[in-house]
Amino acid sequence: MQGTFKEGSELSVSSKTKNLLGLLSGILPAELKKEITKNYQKVSDDEGKKFNIDTCITPEIRQYLVTKMEEIEKQSSNLSASADSFDKWV
Repeated sequence: MQGTFKEGSELSVSSKTKNLLGLLSGILPAELKKEITKNYQKVSDDEGKKFNIDTCITPEIRQYLVTKMEEIEKQSSNLSASADSFDKWV
């Protein structure tokens, strides 16, 4: 995973971070969604306080998200190839 949630990243407790984690948790199964929410609640006591993202996104959550992104990329490629084929027939 890259960007804001890269392994080892330091983030501040904020509504933006909470919202981003909420967005990510939307694609997680219920069990992992509860885990990411519970993990953020543990560090969210002080607004502005820094924490390591790995405390919220465990290796299990990270692996699920990476696998899900790979599936989405594959589906996107398949759709693109289908659209290209369709364009040739139209």
